[in-house]
Amino acid sequence: MPEIDEQQIDAGSIDAAEGQATSEFSIPQEYSEKGWVKFFDGKTGDDLKAELFKSYDSQQSLIGKKVNEYLANTDLKQLDNFEEIKKTLLPQIAPEIDVPEKYNFDSVLLDEEGNKIYPMPDEALDEFTTLFKEEGINDKQAQSILKKYIEFETENFKKYTDADELEAGLKEMFKSNPSQRQTCESLIKEFLSADDQKLIQDTMPNVVVEMFYKVSKGLVDKYGYKETTGGQKAGSVIKTDAEKQAEYDKLYNQLIELCNRPHTENEKASLLKQLQNVFN
Repeated sequence: MPEIDEQQIDAGSIDAAEGQATSEFSIPQEYSEKGWVKFFDGKTGDDLKAELFKSYDSQQSLIGKKVNEYLANTDLKQLDNFEEIKKTLLPQIAPEIDVPEKYNFDSVLLDEEGNKIYPMPDEALDEFTTLFKEEGINDKQAQSILKKYIEFETENFKKYTDADELEAGLKEMFKSNPSQRQTCESLIKEFLSADDQKLIQDTMPNVVVEMFYKVSKGLVDKYGYKETTGGQKAGSVIKTDAEKQAEYDKLYNQLIELCNRPHTENEKASLLKQLQNVFN
């Protein structure tokens, strides 16, 4: 039998029983205490090498797609430790995101002297705060979004509250009777408080302000209106001659009926007084 050169066998040995070459591959000593080594307990040689390659391949697959698949199919907010996950991961994967406990909206809503620039209700700010927190918006981003929203609202609001457009609309409304506008304005002032008048002038769209004038104009056209002069009561009705004649005829017929039935002197005197006042 020819001699076997031991230098030709540097990574294996002869299994006398099976006659097969086996590897002496094993976990290096410096890694033997690592936690992940337990997954390869009891394996040596070719089995160990096969398991190591299989494990490495799985890890590469996980790194490449598993995280994305997991996030796509998992609602992190439903996890019991979502807040802990967010607190741990966000600083690592998105350090620019820092959701504050309270957003500094005053930097957008107030001027340098502390005066409110835009009348944003507290309820609306609460809604914005809740939404921004849910979406992980930081303070700087929140301020930017709110500022853009206010600029958009203000710009669109101006389109409907332009003073020149309102004036043009009122002039068109009263072009056939300019003096009637003053009468309508007197009506509005009489029935609306100073605060109400300021409200419609400062905050309501032109179409709403014009509606008040249209209602006032309709009342004046139908019933007439006289402003306070001497003993005359503001808002008293000015009747046309035809309306006065109709009222006179009605009262006169009531007087005829009264005279044809039992009545008191006071009843008769009251009707006669009303008849006398019809044309006064």
